[in-house]
Amino acid sequence: MQHLIPAVIAPGDHIVAEFFARCISATAGQCHFGALLEMAFFPWTILVDYFDLVGTEWRFYQVPLVASTAFSANETHLTFRLGYENQSIQLHPVRVMNYEPLENQSRLDCLPNTTELLSKLEIFNVCQQKSSHCRVQAWQ
Repeated sequence: MQHLIPAVIAPGDHIVAEFFARCISATAGQCHFGALLEMAFFPWTILVDYFDLVGTEWRFYQVPLVASTAFSANETHLTFRLGYENQSIQLHPVRVMNYEPLENQSRLDCLPNTTELLSKLEIFNVCQQKSSHCRVQAWQ
């Protein structure tokens, strides 16, 4: 699964990929996945490579990076690696945000990152705070 990034990325830009994930079914009880932000063509330069396991509860992920080189619009994409085993995983919503340079700092610690497992109510609250356009589907 790939999501093309239609924006320009400049050196020093602070990028954060955000998404929710949960495992629907897996032989191991948890789903394995990888999230990569990389060039959309050869040589497929990887900017960030993130791997994790997710259980049956929704979890909010924030994957940060500081861009070291410039990219034109549509030169990068966010790719999810999902085929580690027989599994079903849900992702929603997926977005990539560019905070541009933050006070001329090149530090990842000033960006949001994944730290906690959120309950369904917390997911709704975070989603409402992040974007007025964010839609939360009914949980089954």
